[in-house]
Amino acid sequence: MFEPKHNQLSTETNKAFRFGKQILTIGIGSLVCFGMLGSIGVLAVVLDLDDSIREPVLLAVVVGSICTFLSLIGLYLTISYYRQRLIISASSVRLVGCFQTREVNLLEVYRAIWDTSGSITLLAQSRRLNIPLASYEGRIQIIQFLRANLPVDIQVGWEKFEWRYVPNGLSLWRRRRQLGRTHFVWLEGVFLGFCIGVCLLFREWLNRPLDCSLTVSVLLVLSVGGYLAGSYRWRKNEAAYLSLESHQPL
Repeated sequence: MFEPKHNQLSTETNKAFRFGKQILTIGIGSLVCFGMLGSIGVLAVVLDLDDSIREPVLLAVVVGSICTFLSLIGLYLTISYYRQRLIISASSVRLVGCFQTREVNLLEVYRAIWDTSGSITLLAQSRRLNIPLASYEGRIQIIQFLRANLPVDIQVGWEKFEWRYVPNGLSLWRRRRQLGRTHFVWLEGVFLGFCIGVCLLFREWLNRPLDCSLTVSVLLVLSVGGYLAGSYRWRKNEAAYLSLESHQPL
């Protein structure tokens, strides 16, 4: 059982926490990859050297819009890594975001909701502050401080949150293994394979009637291939997710 240590940050005037490196990696990766993919895709459609695309303008707009949207998300995450800070003092919590700054006095908080998504919501009179704890470096220190300095009777959902996010032996091992397998097998494996299949078939769908057997076969083969590739990569990376010192995102 987790035992809070009281006033861990009270000796410091302010303690600032920033997003973990994984946010910067995802942001820059999305910005570069989708920016290049969108540029190449739109250029290829516009040129259409063999005149095989029936609706080149429509396809260029769709490809450009999707890649631009995903690139903007990457840009936002990159800016957030450098700009966003969670500043904690003995009496208040201030969240400095990209576009606004919000602050809550801990003495005014009447409800603290620990969410199993990895965040905590502080409700104080007319103010509401949501903190995505799982995204920050030093999150365990933040969790310990908030758990210790907020009255226990106003904290909701702590038991489920503790099971998922607080270092507590077997519970943390199970959580890391569950998320690691999901990341490699289902996200980078099956989902990525499915998306590749959709991209390969998209051009065919624009130029000829939908062939259900071909569509199902391609998506099924690539999804199964993605599952097998993801399972292999998970076995190679499992040790890192099970390590208590792992820097992988919660």
